Amino acid sequence: MAGFGDGSRDDFRERVREASDIAEIVGERVALRPAGPGRYTGLCPFHDETAPSFQVNTERGFFHCFGCKESGDVFGFLMKREGLSFVEALQLLARRAGIPILERNPARASRDEQLREVIRKALAHFQSALRSETGRSASVYLRERGISRETIGEYGLGFAAADWDDLSKALQKAEIGKAALTEAGLAREGKRGILFDFFRNRLIVPVFDSHGRAAGFAGRTLDGAEPKYMNSPDSPIFQKRSVLYGLHHQRSAIRRERSAILFEGYFDCLSAWQAGVSGAVAVCGTALTPDHAQLLSRLTREVVLAFDGDAAGRNATRKTLPILLEAPLRVRVLPLTAGRDPDDVLRAEGGEAFRRAIGEAPGFLGFLVDDALSRTSSGAAGGDRADALREVLRVLARVPSPLDREEWLAEAAGPLGFSIEAAREEMARIRREPSQQARPQPGNIQAGPPQPGKPSPGEARPEGSRDSAEPPRDPTPAERDLIRWTRERSAEVAEILRSTDSTDLQGFASSPLLLAMKKAADSEEDLEALLDGIAADGGGDGNDRGGRGDPHSGREAIRRLLIGVEAEPVPLNTRKQTPQDCFDALRLRVLEGRLSGLRDAVRDAGVDVGTLLEELQGVGAEMDALRRGGDSGRPPEAGPKRLSEENADPWGSPPLGAHPPA
Repeated sequence: MAGFGDGSRDDFRERVREASDIAEIVGERVALRPAGPGRYTGLCPFHDETAPSFQVNTERGFFHCFGCKESGDVFGFLMKREGLSFVEALQLLARRAGIPILERNPARASRDEQLREVIRKALAHFQSALRSETGRSASVYLRERGISRETIGEYGLGFAAADWDDLSKALQKAEIGKAALTEAGLAREGKRGILFDFFRNRLIVPVFDSHGRAAGFAGRTLDGAEPKYMNSPDSPIFQKRSVLYGLHHQRSAIRRERSAILFEGYFDCLSAWQAGVSGAVAVCGTALTPDHAQLLSRLTREVVLAFDGDAAGRNATRKTLPILLEAPLRVRVLPLTAGRDPDDVLRAEGGEAFRRAIGEAPGFLGFLVDDALSRTSSGAAGGDRADALREVLRVLARVPSPLDREEWLAEAAGPLGFSIEAAREEMARIRREPSQQARPQPGNIQAGPPQPGKPSPGEARPEGSRDSAEPPRDPTPAERDLIRWTRERSAEVAEILRSTDSTDLQGFASSPLLLAMKKAADSEEDLEALLDGIAADGGGDGNDRGGRGDPHSGREAIRRLLIGVEAEPVPLNTRKQTPQDCFDALRLRVLEGRLSGLRDAVRDAGVDVGTLLEELQGVGAEMDALRRGGDSGRPPEAGPKRLSEENADPWGSPPLGAHPPA
C-alpha cells in the first residue's frame, strides 16, 4: 500500500492528479467529443442513456453526469468505473505517469516486489517450457480441449516439467534464493535442505491480481495424479480467499455488461473467452468467500452462477448463494443437466447459444426451491415440504434487505404449499435463532456502542429527528469536511478526537467512521493509515475480518462513504475553515438534539422542571459560545475571518432563537 509521511501524502496525491489528464483517462473508456473550451461530453458510463449527459471539465479536473448525478475527480472516476479503491487508483495513475510510489513500510514493499519478481520469472520459465519439446504433452492436452494459441497467449498458460527441481534449479541460477522460492510457494524444502518444486508435470494456469500482476498459479495434472488441481499456497502477495481468476481480464466487461458469470473452473473461463462470452470469472481452488463477493459487488449488482450440473456443482451453488445474496448481489442460476459443465456446453453449442442461455437464466429462488424439495425425500409429505421451506428460509434470512426477504418469501411459500403468514412466522423464528443472532452481518463493524432505540433527554437526535433510531444516510457537509481535514492536518484532527467524547460522534451518517478514527487517535495510531486501509480494503477498526454486505451498513458502507468524500471535486476552504469548526458544527447538532429532548422532558409533569431548566440554559449557553467562535476551553482564533464572525453557520445549523421557547 502506498504510504506517506506527514505532509507528503497530499503533495504526492496532487502531483499525481496534476500529471493525470482526466479527459485522456476518461476518454480511454468513454467516447468523448469537445463541448467548449476545456469541456468534453459523451454517453455516461454509469447508466444507460441515448443522449449524452456526461461531461468532463479539464480546467476544474472533474466529471459530472447530469442524468445519474455521478461526479468526481480522476481518482473518483477510476474508483467508480473500474471498481478500484482510492489507493489502487492512486497507484495506477502514479505508475502511468511514471511517478515513483513512496511506501509507508519500505521493507515490506521491497519483500513483496521481490516475490512478484520471483513469480514473474517463474511464469516466464513455465511459458517457455510449454513452447518447447518439454511441454509437448501439455500442448497436446490443450489442443484436445480446444484451447487456441490465442487463448494460451491471452491467459499466459505454461507447463511445469516433471523433474523434481526443474524450476528451482533454473531460478537459483538466476540468483533467487531458497527463502524466496519457498515464500512464493514455488518450492518446498526437504529434510536435507534440498528444494522440491511445488508444481511438477502439470499444466500451469497463472492467477493475476487486480493490477494484472501474476501472483500465484494453478497446476492441472496431466498424468492422472491426484489432486487434479493444485494451487499455490497463500503468500504475502497471493491469498486465494480474496482473488478471482480472470477478474483483471474481465473487469471492464463486467462493468459494461453490468453482470458477471461465476464459474467453478479455470477452463470454463478460458472456453468462455474463446467463445466470445464476456464477464467470466472463477474462484481459485477454494469455496467462494465474502471477499470474493465484495470484489464482484464493486463492479456489478448481478451475478449468474454457472456451476457444473452434477451433485457437487449443485452443492457448490447452494453454498454460494447466501454469500452472494448477503453482498448484496442479485443472483441468477444457469440450469445445466446432470453430468454437463459449462465448458462442455460452450464447446458443443457455441458462444451464441451460451450467451442466450445466460440471458434467460432464471432467478436463484427456483433453483433453491427445487433443490430443497429434491433433497427432502419425494416432496409429497407435509414434513418434507416443511423441511424444504426451512432450508429456503435459512438462505433468505441472510438477505440484508427486508423488502427482498419479504418478496422472495412470498414467492417460495406458494410452490411449497404454505401460506405467506406461516412462512413469515417461520422466518421470524429462524432469525431469532442464536446462530443467526451471533453471526455478524458481512462487513459489520462495531466501531462504538450501539445506538439506543430512542434518545433520552440527554442524547443527541441527529438531523433534527426526534424519535428515529436510524442515523441519516448522507453525511452533512461538516462530517465530510472533517474527514477531508484528516488528509490535510492529521495530527490536529487526532488531537481534537482525543479530547472529544465518543457520544458526541454518535448519531451521524459517518458515525462508524468517526468512531473508528477516534479509536485510532486514542491508541496513537496514524489516522491516514487507517483511511488508507479503509479505502483499500473496507476495514474499519481492524477487528472484523468477516464478509462485507449491505452497502448501507458496516464496513462496506464506511468504505463507500470515504470514497465518496475523497472523490469530491470542490476543495476545502482552508482560509475560512478549520478542523475545529467541523467539530463545533457536529457538537451544535448534538446539542440541538439534546435541547429538543430537554424541552420534551420539561413538559413531563413528573420531572424536576427546575433542574431541567437549568440544564436547558447551560446547553443554550454552550451553543451560543460555539456560534461566537469559541468555548470555555478554546478562544476564538486570530487570522482570517471565521465564518461565525460573519454570522453564518457554514453547515446550516439554525440559530438558537429559531427554537420556540420551552
